[in-house]
Amino acid sequence: AFKNIGDATYSVAPGAIFYLPLKQGEGIENAFYCQANFGYMGSFGDAADVSDFYYSLQAGKRFELVSNISYSPSIGLLHVPDLADPTYTFNFLQFSALF
Repeated sequence: AFKNIGDATYSVAPGAIFYLPLKQGEGIENAFYCQANFGYMGSFGDAADVSDFYYSLQAGKRFELVSNISYSPSIGLLHVPDLADPTYTFNFLQFSALF
């Protein structure tokens, strides 16, 4: 027998990131960026199975800390059209490993 451990959530959201370097020839480690993801999120468990389309938009700036590691704070918008109003996100403790 399986023990019920409660609800769980999942999401699948492929997307694209567009980089906007400040100077010609600069890499992405210090660039502004915009990111868009589209996908499905859902939950299952004690509650009824739910799966809904959502999208996420983010904009931020990378600041190189050391080689291949950047601090990358961003602001964004997450929206599940059938469930709720848009949610605004602020990612102040976000880092990127670039290889």
